[in-house]
Amino acid sequence: MASSIGVLAWVTGVIFPKIGAVQIILIAAMAAVILSAYHIWAQERAARIIALELLDKAEATNLQGDLGLRERVRILTAQISHFYNGRFDTSPGPLALAIPPTTPDGWNEATLNAKRYERETIDLYLQRFAPQTTLMLKELERHGVVDAELNAAYLLNSDSLIGIADVAERLSTLAERLPLSGAPAPDVTLTLEGAFPGAFSLHARGHACEIRIGPIVQDSAFIGTMTEGDRTMRVVMPRYVIEFPVVSALRDDDMVVEPSLFVVSPSDNIRSGWPIGGAETAMKEFFSNAETLRRTEIGEPDSNTRSVEEMNEFGRLIRQPIEFRFDVTFWNDTHTDQWKRTEVLVYEPQTRRAFVRPEGSAEFLPQEQRNSVGAVVRAQP
Repeated sequence: MASSIGVLAWVTGVIFPKIGAVQIILIAAMAAVILSAYHIWAQERAARIIALELLDKAEATNLQGDLGLRERVRILTAQISHFYNGRFDTSPGPLALAIPPTTPDGWNEATLNAKRYERETIDLYLQRFAPQTTLMLKELERHGVVDAELNAAYLLNSDSLIGIADVAERLSTLAERLPLSGAPAPDVTLTLEGAFPGAFSLHARGHACEIRIGPIVQDSAFIGTMTEGDRTMRVVMPRYVIEFPVVSALRDDDMVVEPSLFVVSPSDNIRSGWPIGGAETAMKEFFSNAETLRRTEIGEPDSNTRSVEEMNEFGRLIRQPIEFRFDVTFWNDTHTDQWKRTEVLVYEPQTRRAFVRPEGSAEFLPQEQRNSVGAVVRAQP
């Protein structure tokens, strides 16, 4: 790096006085590219050191079956990264050469070589790593860890927008969503599904106990003002909470769960189960308030003073899905271990429909983070 600075200083002191403005701009641009490339190199070097450490670990154990899924995903990620970085370093492309071509023919030849080399790199990846990636993605899916885009594009089909480096990066992200080695994985798969209008249902494969869903919360918020005589008052939407009954046990079965909507007044903290009319009425009220809050947050424009483009943008924003994250916790059948799974209730204002989307795998909870309730709603195990 010091030598690069020295070269730049020499260029500034000796060369600049002898050349024109255009050449100065070109040299400045090249200097910026050199500095940027150095930073990228430093980041890649750190990533490669980590990858090599993982490869050394895999070679030292030489027993992939004895490693947890998280470690095996990280090792595969390191292997793909190491392969890609090695190929990238030896690319015959014009910008990768020590001395870039100075003629159009030379540049075109180097570009064609780079394209052939890139195709060869993809073919090698498909031979060496695609089969392992296929098996790993299926195993991850069995643990509830899914990347839909990666599943659709890791074979690098012609319309794929991701490359080999992206495959490694996405695998690394999936690995982080798995429990750490030593944390037991649940022997039950538990998910909440549902659509609005419609019912919510729990699906258990295995034996889950003391299942707690949510709550799903929409916090109190200021939505405007109102005038009464000579007084101007703030209008605050109360806090809405969707609650589900606690299920004592569910074993290899499905169960419909009915939510209730509770309203908590921000002034006196009174809790009431309103409106009365069943789960569907409650959900309609919940989502209607969510749309009101969305309009308040965006700021509803005056159609008399705003342009058509601004009104269209407002319409686009209020039609965006509204998401509510919540947790589902459950114990094993011996009530010794507890897990937490994150779900997302997604509401689509444009269609007035909602659905539940799982997010990530079940996370093992250490002792200090566990919770339990006394009275539970009994379900047939």
